[in-house]
Amino acid sequence: MRIVLDSSVLAKLVIDEPGSDLVFSIVESAIEEETDLMVSELAFYEVGNVLWKHYRGKRNVPGLLSDLYSLGIARVPMNDDLSEATLECALNMDITFYDAVHIAIAKAREAYLITEDRELLRKYDNARDIRSAINDFKK
Repeated sequence: MRIVLDSSVLAKLVIDEPGSDLVFSIVESAIEEETDLMVSELAFYEVGNVLWKHYRGKRNVPGLLSDLYSLGIARVPMNDDLSEATLECALNMDITFYDAVHIAIAKAREAYLITEDRELLRKYDNARDIRSAINDFKK
């Protein structure tokens, strides 16, 4: 099995919010099952922005991005082919380029996309929300 995490899910690994415990379970299960777990390199920029908003004005910010990098989730870099596939996906599905990159990777790698984005769940057949993904691992 191959899994792509989008930014909405990746952020739950560094900010304690509803569903964070389930995302950690997915990552742990993926490691145990030797599942290919990946994210777009762009997702780290998006999570960085989420952290900026969350910790804005605070002095002592933990090394959360370092923690995220240390999980060993494969990062898929942007390249010519992925850029073209992402733009095509964005235009065909009428979604942002930021959202389309996760779907483009999932399609190219024949992977499931785990997301909490309702629009992506509605528009992409191989998208799963966190709870559905947990149930898939239990099978």
